[in-house]
Amino acid sequence: MAEIEHKLHEKVGELLEQFVKENSFIARLDSACGGDQYIPLFYAPKANATCLCNVDAMLLKEVNGNKEVVAIIEIEESDITPTNICGKYLTTALSSQYNHEKDGNIVLKPNSIKFIQIVDASSETNDKKSQLINIGDLIRNKLCGCVRSYDIILANNNDLKNKLGTILNEISK
Repeated sequence: MAEIEHKLHEKVGELLEQFVKENSFIARLDSACGGDQYIPLFYAPKANATCLCNVDAMLLKEVNGNKEVVAIIEIEESDITPTNICGKYLTTALSSQYNHEKDGNIVLKPNSIKFIQIVDASSETNDKKSQLINIGDLIRNKLCGCVRSYDIILANNNDLKNKLGTILNEISK
């Protein structure tokens, strides 16, 4: 069976690794992004029945000796339907904990996380791109749970580094 290529995931993973080398953050990456773990989010104490999702990437920062989740990144390379885009946001927003043996249990405080959704829209029509931008606006106007801000990046290889870099620079301030 052929291994699935995740070129956008890999590029985002590389950019996040570069960002953490230059800043005081910790990156957690799933295997598609070049990492070595699942990144599970829960709505209650860790259990199979309380797991809402596994995200593609996460940025953590150590504050007063404790790790805090500051950003969650979801990458869409193929399924860019409104249901998938909105569902990835909502399962994160409804989560209240990240728990993994590398970091222990971290409570996701209300209104504390930047959610970044990166979508491969390079081969999409202008109507589809407009739909994605409109969905981003709708989500931004209905933030809830642990999400304090939402960004959607319509990625192509030429500008991903600049667009993601601008958002990550906001986080590092």
